[in-house]
Amino acid sequence: MRINELEIEIKKLGLDKYKYNLGNMPMKELELGLLKECEKWIVYQSFERGGYNIIKTFDNEDEAFDLILYFLKLEKKKETMLNS
Repeated sequence: MRINELEIEIKKLGLDKYKYNLGNMPMKELELGLLKECEKWIVYQSFERGGYNIIKTFDNEDEAFDLILYFLKLEKKKETMLNS
């Protein structure tokens, strides 16, 4: 999966843009995001007052993209359940 394919899949979920960051914006608080550092892909959750927690580090983008998409789908499911 390429980054543009990931963006399309996330847009289909209808999540607010403040909930995630695919590495193309400065890190915000309380977001799920991707970082690329030293040829590694990092899936993270940022803290409310700066910093972040690394969820998992990957050697390839496909696995990182799959994990962030999985978590964002869970977030959408949670939103749907809360709004029902």
